[in-house]
Amino acid sequence: MKTILKKLKKEAVFTAAFILALISCFIIKPDVKYLSYVDLKVIALLFSLMAVVAGLKSINVFTVCAEKIISKASDMRELTAILLALPFFLSALITNDVALITFVPFAIETLRICSKEDKIIYIVVLQSIFANIGSMFTPMGNPQNLYIYSYYGISAVEFLKITLPVFMLSCALLIICLFPVKREKLNRSNKSEYKINKKFFIFYMFFAILALAAVFISKQSFTFFVALLIFASVFIFDRNVLKNIDWFLLLTFICFFIFVGNAGRIDSLRSIMESAVKGHEFICSVILSQFISNVPCAVMLSGFTKNYAALLLGVNTGGLGTLVASLASLIAFRLYSGYKKADKKKYLLFFSAANLIFLLILSAFCSIMLYKYF
Repeated sequence: MKTILKKLKKEAVFTAAFILALISCFIIKPDVKYLSYVDLKVIALLFSLMAVVAGLKSINVFTVCAEKIISKASDMRELTAILLALPFFLSALITNDVALITFVPFAIETLRICSKEDKIIYIVVLQSIFANIGSMFTPMGNPQNLYIYSYYGISAVEFLKITLPVFMLSCALLIICLFPVKREKLNRSNKSEYKINKKFFIFYMFFAILALAAVFISKQSFTFFVALLIFASVFIFDRNVLKNIDWFLLLTFICFFIFVGNAGRIDSLRSIMESAVKGHEFICSVILSQFISNVPCAVMLSGFTKNYAALLLGVNTGGLGTLVASLASLIAFRLYSGYKKADKKKYLLFFSAANLIFLLILSAFCSIMLYKYF
């Protein structure tokens, strides 16, 4: 019993999500509709990406690539620019979740090698922020964008017209975040002797291509096929990698899906939302996202408004703030927590402060933009 309690205490986010889901189950008794709560495609996609990243990490791909990145960067500020720009720009193409699953471990390994572990919290927190706001730019950048883009039938031109100004502001904010970083020289004396296992590199890169293809191909059957193929292949040829997958993260997602699904069926909550949303789409979506995350918030509020511009900007801006405001932020925290020298309290303090600052800046900018143009 003590072992279980110790584990639950260590997995605080999962424990909170589980308690919320359990409480909601007493309010809305389990029935057939529960089967529609969990987005199995998201779970399958997350597993596929996590397995690939765990596999690539196990054969030292991140270590070797980190050494090459360090050799190209002239100082710490330049290295920081690279580590922040990668998830910021690529999140618009491969989604914020994928960008963080890929580049957070990469950043941690890079900073470890060049003896700059004191910068890990600063960079990982900013990676999570810039992955969230960078993914706002395109319809495929994150799940809520895809949903709103499809639900309202927005044209690509109209979509970019809404998101481009915020994206440009975000580019400026990224540059500003580089100024606190001193131009310290990088320590290259501790260069690792690790080498990449070529056989398994080909193995995992093949599955990496399949996993990324599953991101862009909307067919659910293909996503499930890829997840099953990766699981079976890794289990047969490299099963130790399965131990390095964050299974609690997947369980946390499932618990959140159950909680949100039940919350949407509470009549009193829906009644409050209906009266509160009209004319206040932006602020409502920002606030609600802080408690149930921006993806389910987009789904829940879309039934109460036709103002897709305010909703789109609201749920994306609302991804900043609390740890659960965006599940991508949760992913970054879980990945950081796996770091041996992780200081979770320090991380959460800086995360909260930085997210609050970005939330206030983007909220003010989006409010002015909506008032003038939408």
